[in-house]
Amino acid sequence: FWQVFCPATLFLVLFQFAVYLGIYESRQSLAGLNPLNIRSLINYQGLLVSGLTGVPLSYLLIRLIRHPRYIKGLMSQLRAQIDKKVTAVEFVVWFLALGGLLVMLLLPMNANSSIFSTNYTLSLLMPVMLWGAMRFGYKLMSLIWTPVLLVSIHFFYHYIPVQEGYGIQLAITSSSYLVFSFVVTYMSMLATRQRAINIRSRSQAFLDPVVHMPNLRALSRELASHPWSALCLLRVPELEVLGRNYGVMLRIQYKQQLAQWINGTLQPNERVYHLTGYDMAVRLDAESHQQRIETLDEHIKQ
Repeated sequence: FWQVFCPATLFLVLFQFAVYLGIYESRQSLAGLNPLNIRSLINYQGLLVSGLTGVPLSYLLIRLIRHPRYIKGLMSQLRAQIDKKVTAVEFVVWFLALGGLLVMLLLPMNANSSIFSTNYTLSLLMPVMLWGAMRFGYKLMSLIWTPVLLVSIHFFYHYIPVQEGYGIQLAITSSSYLVFSFVVTYMSMLATRQRAINIRSRSQAFLDPVVHMPNLRALSRELASHPWSALCLLRVPELEVLGRNYGVMLRIQYKQQLAQWINGTLQPNERVYHLTGYDMAVRLDAESHQQRIETLDEHIKQ
């Protein structure tokens, strides 16, 4: 709202007010004294499109110029937002489809031109961009769609013939720019957010919601990926009695502090896991596990 609607509306109102006062008399042919005309509509839709697509790209370029190291963070964000199931073949096919439609759209019209040299091809860009929005994320789509939009708007005369109703055709085409930009931006943001929610939900499925420690499901996954492992079982039967006398929070805090104490001696890929009741499990690498178990026992008894 503040990025798109407010600046465009404020600029158009101020411009129409300046035209009414005669400040821009030489530009009356551009807007006209009547604010409710086709040219004002085209200008307003162009302002909305620029606020929706041009402002984020301009901000990104300014940030890259001021902080060139941000390119590394940008690349990591691009990779993180792309769907994990996307392959190189899919990206190449999508890029070729987008490039082919753009080339057909920008071919100069002549007597032998087909329907693909008109703004009909512009409508075909919509499903292709939706495909990319659902698969490649918001960051990459904003970097691709904005230049595509700039090129197609700059060479609009290649696919909009000058004939009767030319102004109406321009208004319809500019509204297509606005609608396409909004749909592509919204769907890419929605798909990116949904993938982030799914990743967070899958990660939380391996974490106990009460103790905030890896659970039995996480242990099963680690054992499947590291079959050669040593599994240690820690049992603290006194926790049952202490929990009855002092509440369940004592058992939770004891397990958390004990896991934190044990993790100080473990390797980066080893971890303490929460089990039901008063049990805990520790997964160790198989290499020299006997000696490490003795060291771990001495560390716990300190």
